Amino acid sequence: MQRPLACLALFLLLLTGCLARNPATGRTELSLYSDKDEISLGAQAAPSVIQESGGLYRDAGLSTYVDEVGQKLVAVSDRPFLPPGDASFRYKFHLLNSSEVNAFALPGGKIFITRGILTRLGSESEMAAVLGHEIGHVAARHGVHHMQSAMGMDLLISLGATLVKAQNPDLVGVDQIAGAARVGAFALQMKYSRDDELQSDELGMKYAGKAGYDPRGMTRVQEILKSLQAQEPGLFESLFRSHPPSDDRIEATRKYIAKRFGGQDLDAAYVSHAERFASRTAALRKIQKAYDRHAEGTKAMAPISEKKIDVASPEGKKAAEAAHAAFADAIRMDASQAPFHTSQGYLYLLQGDSPNAGRALKRAVELDGELFEPLFLLGVHEFTGGRLGASRDLFVRGSLLYPAHPGPYYYLGRISEQEGKRAEAVRHYRRAEAAGPETPYGREAKERMKKL
Repeated sequence: MQRPLACLALFLLLLTGCLARNPATGRTELSLYSDKDEISLGAQAAPSVIQESGGLYRDAGLSTYVDEVGQKLVAVSDRPFLPPGDASFRYKFHLLNSSEVNAFALPGGKIFITRGILTRLGSESEMAAVLGHEIGHVAARHGVHHMQSAMGMDLLISLGATLVKAQNPDLVGVDQIAGAARVGAFALQMKYSRDDELQSDELGMKYAGKAGYDPRGMTRVQEILKSLQAQEPGLFESLFRSHPPSDDRIEATRKYIAKRFGGQDLDAAYVSHAERFASRTAALRKIQKAYDRHAEGTKAMAPISEKKIDVASPEGKKAAEAAHAAFADAIRMDASQAPFHTSQGYLYLLQGDSPNAGRALKRAVELDGELFEPLFLLGVHEFTGGRLGASRDLFVRGSLLYPAHPGPYYYLGRISEQEGKRAEAVRHYRRAEAAGPETPYGREAKERMKKL
């Protein structure tokens, strides 16, 4: 009986060492991740999350504006520093180039907001409500709690990566690649509980009020989203998965405002800055029309890219013509947007038009050298043309931008295989399999390894 008791005592001691005070609630709770672990998790997932969400929106002035508002809220939050007292760490606010209406946070203070949601808001106080809500998730460590709940699957995936590495001692990076894929996928699919959402709403209003913003911005945001949900349900799919609006949440915000800010003249005591917000986002609203046209082209091209119809068939030619017209219109409206040229190049690639595909994809890379999709597609273009050196450089760059994507590793393996470098090809194929074992790249990489 002594051995089980000793194990139980050790287990309780370990749990005691993992207890920590929640900065937002003040409650003591189990914490298997330290502040530094949390920061590391967010940093590991961020590159892949950014690329899966369309990349960053390239407007330095607007990005600075979002960051300035966000930092005001961080300064009055319950968790302005991670680790506590470490002023060298800053929350990071990222503006994503996506028409989806969404905002979310990764563990460790990396907060994302889409240009799509900014075009739907009407004031700076409403933007502050959205950012404050996401800061609330970080302050209350909601993301970490969900990571802990998924610990079982987390351990299984980590064990799998460890076994692969044990079988290949010279293989560097498989565990990191698998980890990035794991955390990134989890972050994008995370669904908070109803209590988490209500708590973050309250924290967002609390931080907005302390920063001088009208806390009613949170109620207006909830009302806007609820009214738009019925009009454009597909556009809000990502947001509603993680932040479902409801009459209960709207009513809860009103009750919280009455309780915390009751007796105050909110119009006199707090600001909304509707005019300033309209001025700062005017260019964004204008360019949305071009992105709407681009979306029409993407929709027309989908049956071709998804291999539902043959691009050379009459139906495929008609779809390609409609897609090309939409992409051309979007480019005429704003030729500085890399995604427009990327989609145009991808369609040319599907049609086998190599010269035009290369031209469009090179233009996209020139406009945004940190966007994965045009880099990867241009790499495919160069590879199919037999230009192995050029394609290798592009795939290496792509793997650094999007470490959880199996495609670059797969093609690097193909390049090494063509060059007769068997061991190098195996290393790349192993990485492709670790990043996406159930993807076509991962499965094909596994099959090619069997033949080497």
